[in-house]
Amino acid sequence: MKSFDNVYRDSKRDVLNERSERIEKEHAQVVSAVKRIYGVDDFGKLDECDRSYYRDLINSVWSKSEGLNEKGVRLVTESVVPLLEGCSDIDIEKRFKREISKDIKSIASCLIADSGECLILTNIKKKIEEECGRKVPVAKAKLWITEIVAKYLKGKIKL
Repeated sequence: MKSFDNVYRDSKRDVLNERSERIEKEHAQVVSAVKRIYGVDDFGKLDECDRSYYRDLINSVWSKSEGLNEKGVRLVTESVVPLLEGCSDIDIEKRFKREISKDIKSIASCLIADSGECLILTNIKKKIEEECGRKVPVAKAKLWITEIVAKYLKGKIKL
């Protein structure tokens, strides 16, 4: 019969191995998601600046000790790229459009009612600015909003 210490040691080793395997699997999922989203075939072929950006991106959603964090889960499952300080305008645009699309009915109603400032849009803009660490130009934000709302309203017109 095995002693308690041996059983405990074996059990602990098994749990640690499972955890290590899970963390490595999550890392592979993150790398695969980043490659798919950005269309990167091989990080080794990128210049140092781009490699640094992708390294920071991966490290912001995954760690060696814990695995995926909440942002990492969203990246892998929903293709939502977290906005970092060095993120591109395209990343900001994609996030802005995604956030608008989530609540398009309320936003369209708010804009049509002409009740002044649409707080939903203001909150989306503030949230994105806080996450990426820079201001989103009002002209660009208006353009993105117009694109999404016009597309939504066009689909609602029945003749």
